[in-house]
Amino acid sequence: PMLNSSFIEETNEVILKGSHNIGIAMATAHGLVVPNIKKVQSLSILEITKELA
Repeated sequence: PMLNSSFIEETNEVILKGSHNIGIAMATAHGLVVPNIKKVQSLSILEITKELA
């Protein structure tokens, strides 16, 4: 599937974005927090977990 893309209906065009960012909802004692991890396509699973710590 095409990830992180946009579809322009008028021109029937698909625009692919250069990078992927993700947010993961986490419940904390202070409420809901959603950290945003940028350029996740270039990170390993271990690097992503370090970003969330």
